[in-house]
Amino acid sequence: MIRKTVLVTGGYGFIASHLVRHIFERYNRVINVDKMDEVASEINVPTEIRQSPRYFFEECDITNFESVENIFSRHKIDIVFHLAAQSHVDKSYTDPRNTLLNNVLGTMVLLDASRRHKVEKFLHMSTDEVYGDVVESAATEDHPLNPTNPYAASKASAEHYVKMMFYSYNLPVVLVRCNNIYGHNQYTEKVLPTFVRRLVENKNIEIHDGGNQKRSWLHVDDACRAIILACEKGEDGEVYNIDSKDEYDITFISKKVGEILGKKIEIEHTYNRPYNDS
Repeated sequence: MIRKTVLVTGGYGFIASHLVRHIFERYNRVINVDKMDEVASEINVPTEIRQSPRYFFEECDITNFESVENIFSRHKIDIVFHLAAQSHVDKSYTDPRNTLLNNVLGTMVLLDASRRHKVEKFLHMSTDEVYGDVVESAATEDHPLNPTNPYAASKASAEHYVKMMFYSYNLPVVLVRCNNIYGHNQYTEKVLPTFVRRLVENKNIEIHDGGNQKRSWLHVDDACRAIILACEKGEDGEVYNIDSKDEYDITFISKKVGEILGKKIEIEHTYNRPYNDS
C-alpha cells in the first residue's frame, strides 16, 4: 500500500465514488470532498470504506475558498484527483452560470490550494466534449479544442487554468479526457439509466433528434484504472485521452438495452439541443 494521502473531489458522485474504492485499495488515506447535491449519495461508497479510520469525508463546496483552505490545512494532501463538476449537458444549457462557477471557479480554488500546500500531483478530470465535432477520425490529444455547449466550454476553460498552473507555478498536473462512462450507481438523468428506467416503467424511449449521434462507451472501472495510471505514470503537464473502440449510435444503444431487459421499445424523437456534436 502506498503511504500517501489522496483527496478526491465529488467522491459521492458516480465516477468519483468508484475511484474512491480503487484508491482506497491502493493508498493508505482517502479524503472525500463533496458538497452533497442531488447527484451525490453516501451509499455510492461501500460501508466498509466509510467506516474505516483511513477514510475521511468533508462536506464542502469547492467554490468556497475558506472551506477548501480549511481542508488542506487540516490534512497533509499529497495527491488531488479533481472530478467534482456539473457534468449534465442539458442542465448546462438551462443554468450556464452555475456550470461556470462549479467547473471553472471550483477548479481554480483547488489549484490555488494545491499550489500553496505543495501537493505532489494534481489530476484534472476533463471530457472528450472539449473537442466538439470530430467527424473524420478520433481526436488525438493535440486536436484543437472547439467546445459547442456550456458544459464543454466550462471544462475547456478549466483545462486552461490547469495548464497555466503548470507553466506559471510549476504545479505538477496531469489532465485526462474521458468519453461516455457507464456503470453501477450512475445518476438517473444520464442516458443509459434513463433508458433502463423508462423501459422498466413501460414508457417510450426519448431520443434527441434522429438518434444517429455516435458515442464511445467505457466502463467506469476501466476508466478508474486508467485515471490512476495517468496520475502515477503520466508526465507533468500532459493530457491523456481515456476512451474505448466501442462506438455506437444512441438508437443502437436504446435497442440493446431493450434486448437485455426483454422489453419491446418504442422510440420517440424529442427536441434537439441547441447544438449536438456528431
